[in-house]
Amino acid sequence: HQALIFAALWPALSCALVVGLGLSDRATAAAEKPDLSVPVVPLNDQDYALMSVVLQHGLGANPKQIVITDTTATPALPKADPAKIVERAADLGTTAELMQRWTELSAEHVALSRQFKLSAPYTLLSESDRDLLFRGDNLTASWHLFFARFADAPGLIRVSRPAYDKTHQEALIYVEFDCGPTCGSGNLLRITRKLYAPWQVVAGLVLWMAETPEVPNKK
Repeated sequence: HQALIFAALWPALSCALVVGLGLSDRATAAAEKPDLSVPVVPLNDQDYALMSVVLQHGLGANPKQIVITDTTATPALPKADPAKIVERAADLGTTAELMQRWTELSAEHVALSRQFKLSAPYTLLSESDRDLLFRGDNLTASWHLFFARFADAPGLIRVSRPAYDKTHQEALIYVEFDCGPTCGSGNLLRITRKLYAPWQVVAGLVLWMAETPEVPNKK
């Protein structure tokens, strides 16, 4: 199961918090339009450096091709109440303040540009191209189209904009990996670094994971 392999490269499954989010719900969430009336701060070099580290960590050493949506992910989660903010922060070993900051920032769609530093060629998949690939209700057919076009890619990646603590030595970021009608996961990751040292993924929560439908037993 590619989603398990992909997620297992992050230390996320050891503290899993799974919420039910179906593939049809994810498709709906991905199709939501950004609110253009709200000014959005563009991503900077530090953001791209952190996102590159996280994606490379999850994909492993030798990916052949990487496909990323061209806008940041906005996880389709209900607005968290203060108690839930504190609970999730404790699960990740971070502060409620940083969790609240990430919750607010992750609601914004931000355009991505070709500033990632990755070990393989990557494509930023536009919304119009996603709509062409994933139109209709037949997800199996849609994924056949996706892999016909991106044969060397393990799947489709969405990433949120990161949120930093006051020292900029700790951050939270959400990464979503879809690889088929019943293959995918969404992970909220905690990343830290020491002064002048590289970013490192240190903890994570599995917010959702696609489930393979049960096959009825033959009698």
